[in-house]
Amino acid sequence: MKRCHHPSWTGRGICRRVPGLCDNKSHVHSAAYRADAARPSASSLSHPDWLFELKYDGFRALAYVERDSARLVSRNGNTFTTFSDLCENLRRTVPHQAVLDGEIACLDGHGRSHFNRLLFRRGIPLFCAFDLLWLDGRDLRHVPLIRRKRVLRSIIPRRSSCLLFVNHVERQGERLFRLVCEEDLEGIVAKHRQSPVSPRHQRLDQS
Repeated sequence: MKRCHHPSWTGRGICRRVPGLCDNKSHVHSAAYRADAARPSASSLSHPDWLFELKYDGFRALAYVERDSARLVSRNGNTFTTFSDLCENLRRTVPHQAVLDGEIACLDGHGRSHFNRLLFRRGIPLFCAFDLLWLDGRDLRHVPLIRRKRVLRSIIPRRSSCLLFVNHVERQGERLFRLVCEEDLEGIVAKHRQSPVSPRHQRLDQS
């Protein structure tokens, strides 16, 4: 296997221990499992209809990327005003007009998210993108999640200091959850692979 340069899989390397989590080759209906919560059943974490992602501790946001600007908007519709550098980097990194769903987070060298670093601006934030709602004039909110994620993967560079593609595993949720507990990470999120965007997150800010 090639060495993984993905910023969140460095250190002890969860990607090397959960096949499929890292693709370092040449809202939706979801459930979140915290590492300190009661252990979910094995059957719920191995069902073929579900995808499993790492959970990050940060600010949930939509990234609106235009040709000449980018902005980050909270779930309450408020524009973040303190991430101007991140917005400019996103504009330069994503060569499309797009709306990405994700989390603004600060990660350490082992891929652990640190909310206090983000809150008190003690680290360099990046955008952890796990969904794509709109791309170059096309509304993707009714497209199945697995297809949205494939398109999202195609527009995010393999190496970026400001933008992270949140990958997923299939049928490996129990193993991923166990490793998240061992590594003291935030948790995992389970999402139905055929799900459209949840009605709670249907509205896009057009301003």
